[in-house]
Order: sequence, then C-alpha cells, then structure tokens
Amino acid sequence: MLRIFTGLALMVVLAACAEHRDHLSAHYLDQYAEADPHPAQFRECHGFSCAVPSRVVLRPADWRRVHAIFTPPAKDAATERRHIAAAVALMQRLVGAQTGTSAHQWTQRT
Repeated sequence: MLRIFTGLALMVVLAACAEHRDHLSAHYLDQYAEADPHPAQFRECHGFSCAVPSRVVLRPADWRRVHAIFTPPAKDAATERRHIAAAVALMQRLVGAQTGTSAHQWTQRT
C-alpha cells in the first residue's frame, strides 16, 4: 500500500513539471519575443498588453552608461541588487525617452 501511495505522489509531482501549452511564459515568448534579438535594437512593448510595440535603439554610449553602474563589481548581494535596480531604471528612462513612455500614463477606470 505504501508503494502505491508513493508512486501516486511521485506521479503528481512529475505531472507538475509537464509544460502546459497555455503556460504564460511560453505564451509571452511566442507572442512577443524576437527570433534574433540584438542589444542595440529591440522592441519595447507598451500600451496595455503590448498594444503599441516600438522599435528602440540604444547606442554604444547608452550601454556604457548602463555598464558603468556595475563598476566596480558588487561585493555583496544587496549591493548587486541595488546595481541591477539602478541599471533597469536607467534603461527605462532611455527607452521611455524614445517611446514616449517616460511620463506616467493616466487612465480612467470605467
């Protein structure tokens, strides 16, 4: 009896590992990912569920600014998280200047 329950429990655990066709990550990648992405030019989705995709170009000087945030390298995880947060914020400002999303977009609830 113990073997049966152990076998059933193992099957349930393994079933959770099976990929579902509606998995959100796979759906997002199928819908929005580029086949050959390039750091210098990529697509930025905005406008509620990527209603407005925009092509963004970051120059080498822009990437140097992002890279500079990580210099010198972090000595601990907390500092590394701060570096990552600062780099993401800078990239959002750079991209927002090109896409018009740097200002808060107000919406009304209906």
